[in-house]
Amino acid sequence: MSTLPTDDKSRKALPIFTWLTEYFPDAIVELVKVSVAGNEQHNPGEPLHWARGKSMNQLDTAFRHMWDHKLGTKRDTDGQYHLAKTAWRALAELQLTIEADRAKPVVLPEIGAGPDVKVSPGRTDIYHACLPNAAGLPGCGAAPGARCLWLLGGISATDVPARE
Repeated sequence: MSTLPTDDKSRKALPIFTWLTEYFPDAIVELVKVSVAGNEQHNPGEPLHWARGKSMNQLDTAFRHMWDHKLGTKRDTDGQYHLAKTAWRALAELQLTIEADRAKPVVLPEIGAGPDVKVSPGRTDIYHACLPNAAGLPGCGAAPGARCLWLLGGISATDVPARE
């Protein structure tokens, strides 16, 4: 699932390439070096990827690297900048935080009496809303007499069979 907006105006308001190449080009290169070195450490011989189940303490590890930098040790024993490792850990924590926020129940603008909206477990692209007295929509059985609206990746799927 893309995290980029789909409408032209919003997409053009996010100059990702310009940001990556114009703001911090040297720092971005160092972040990539940290990623490659970390991949070789945790996943030797495998294609570059984040092994999320390994070395998961992002904030403490980021702080230790920042501490070493502050005390005058600019590079770690593997030659990587401590601040690049700090930045990598901060980005990892931010990514995990964003993903956790996506997994929380979503509140839609009020529709009638207001929907009870939940994100399906393990999915960030399926949304379910029980709507009181919404004629023509199937029910899920969660709320007696309510009808349900299912959104799959933003596409309405109101033909979900009723479980009443």
